[in-house]
Amino acid sequence: MKSILLVFLNAKIPVLLEKPISSNIQKAKKIIESSRKNKTHLLIGYHRRHNAISTKVKNKISKGKLGKIVSVNVMCWLYKNKEWFKEKWRVKKGGGPLGINLVHDIDLICYLLGPVDYVQASSSNKIRKYDVEDTAVVNFVFKSGALGTLSVSDTIVSPWSYELTAGENPAYPITNQSAYYIGGTKSSVQFPNYKEWYNKKERSWWKPILHKDESTRESRYTLINQINHLCDVVNKKAKPKITGEDGLISLKIFAAIIKSSKTGKKVKIK
Repeated sequence: MKSILLVFLNAKIPVLLEKPISSNIQKAKKIIESSRKNKTHLLIGYHRRHNAISTKVKNKISKGKLGKIVSVNVMCWLYKNKEWFKEKWRVKKGGGPLGINLVHDIDLICYLLGPVDYVQASSSNKIRKYDVEDTAVVNFVFKSGALGTLSVSDTIVSPWSYELTAGENPAYPITNQSAYYIGGTKSSVQFPNYKEWYNKKERSWWKPILHKDESTRESRYTLINQINHLCDVVNKKAKPKITGEDGLISLKIFAAIIKSSKTGKKVKIK
């Protein structure tokens, strides 16, 4: 039986598909091929690209305002209580923070910093001892030469995760912290609680470092922005901001992370 997604694409109805694009790379390619064959737009639900703060950071990077990007550090630390694990699939393969939480971060850092060349990952289940990981650390080498680190855990009590810092969803208590830190040769930014750090004249650790701040207030409209964008695509006023190909790239990186977390070796993204 055909999936509902393929039924819609075959009927030439544009689709906004929740992340990830599929459970495996081959299925993802078939979905993309169906979109191409039917000349029908496929959008992937990585909503963080529609956040006004993310757009601001993207523009800063694209215009060279931060200088050459050197490094990025992403934290996704949160604590999932016992109630969360009553669903048994959440303690089995694919139910950990790598599969549920990390995929959003993969897409966002690719959007901001460009293609990933290599990944190397380590994971652990030492706290809960389920079959699935509860903590992982991923190192990224970007094709631009920038380096990155992403730390994810669902067993740490902390304020440092995108959900708790963006203010997009009222279900999460908002903190005044950030989860992303991007460093450039001219200045650095942290967000979603946006601050841009810079020297006024000479760049030096011996000189005062200043910062510009911006409220996360506009983040409240992120999901609305995503739906408005879908409407614009349907009405042929815009092209998809996150395509099926973007979804496939994220899935390939995720697969490489899983492979590396098992072997401990660096894995190239193909």
